[in-house]
Amino acid sequence: MSNNAITNFKDKHPVHISLDIFTDHGNQTQVPDVRWKLVDQAIEMLDDAGLSYTIDSIYNEDYAPGVVTDQTPAPGSSVKTARSILLTINCLFPPQVEIPKDITEMAGTDGITTLKTLGFRHITTDTVPSEMQGLIMGVKVNGRSVVGGTKAALNSKIVISIGDGSVEVIEFDPLGYAERDSLIQEKIKSGELQIVTDSMGNKSIIPRTQR
Repeated sequence: MSNNAITNFKDKHPVHISLDIFTDHGNQTQVPDVRWKLVDQAIEMLDDAGLSYTIDSIYNEDYAPGVVTDQTPAPGSSVKTARSILLTINCLFPPQVEIPKDITEMAGTDGITTLKTLGFRHITTDTVPSEMQGLIMGVKVNGRSVVGGTKAALNSKIVISIGDGSVEVIEFDPLGYAERDSLIQEKIKSGELQIVTDSMGNKSIIPRTQR
C-alpha cells in the first residue's frame, strides 16, 4: 500500500473509532444512587439504567425495614450495561435467635453479656428471692416466661430475673413437726420415753432407761 493510500485510510477510519469498538464505550452506564430507597424503588431504578442486581441483607432496628443501606459498586461508577449491582437491604422482619439453653445456669452479668453478643438490645433485670445470689432464676420475653432454647426476635424486650440470696437454706427434715410429735406421743405411751421435770420446773423428754 502506498503512503497516500495509508493516509487516505487513516482519514476515513479514525483510530478512536476502532478503540471505541474494542473497549465497548458505547455500552457503559452510570450506577444510580439507590441508597435509602425502598428495595422496590431501587430495583426499578436499576432496571431503568439497564443494570441487574443481587441482594444481601442485614438487620439494624435503627433503619427502616426494606431500605437499601449500601450498594456495590458505589453510586456514580461507570459500569458495563447489565452489570450486577449488589444491594444490601435491611430485613423486613427481625431475625429469630435462640436464647441459650443454659441461661438459668449463668450468673446475671454473664447472661446479659451473652444475650447482647447474640444481638439482643432491649435487656432489663429484676431481682427475685432465692437461695443463691447473682444467678439467673428466670427469663421473660415480651412479658412471657420462657425457658432456655426458646427463639425470640432480636427486637424483643427481655427481662432477666436475678436471685437476691435472701432465702435461708433449710436442711431437709425427714419428719415434719406433726409427724414427729405424733411419734413422740406414741413412744411416751409405750413407755419408751418419759417426761421429767427439773428443779426449775423445766420439762424435757428422755428415754426411760436414763432415769
